[in-house]
Amino acid sequence: MMNESVPAGNEDTGVASNTAQDFRAALARLQNGIPSNNELKGRLEKGRLRINISTVAIEASHARTLIGYDGCPYQEVRDEILLAVTGDPERKKETLKQEIDRLRNLNSELQDKLDAMTTAQAELLIRFNLAKKGFLPGGRPIERAKKSKRLKAASVVDPKDD
Repeated sequence: MMNESVPAGNEDTGVASNTAQDFRAALARLQNGIPSNNELKGRLEKGRLRINISTVAIEASHARTLIGYDGCPYQEVRDEILLAVTGDPERKKETLKQEIDRLRNLNSELQDKLDAMTTAQAELLIRFNLAKKGFLPGGRPIERAKKSKRLKAASVVDPKDD
């Protein structure tokens, strides 16, 4: 397979660009969890499929050496694969300890919110039970409003407009 080693910039035969497209398509299939290679399908079923240079080469049905080392014929494709595997090097990755601390803080905040909601719910339940018995929260009995107050509260006309 002499044509496979043609650098990506050579457009005379079109083989190089097709090979690069094959590698990119293989990477996309692996990222989506739908490999076409039977060996990789078996690894996927067992939960052992990892995306790396070798699996992308196997999926693309091309030699690993085309993307397997720095300065290889398809360096751009290799860089895309490594970026997909390792993530953006510009973004700082948090360490496991930092992630644990962040999650513990989040857990603590959520527990505080839950405690506040539980307290509010208990207060409302106490008020509801007092109201059922005919008492205000301060312990005073609930008095029925006089007819004039009930009519005034239900009125849609402002008494100042008279």
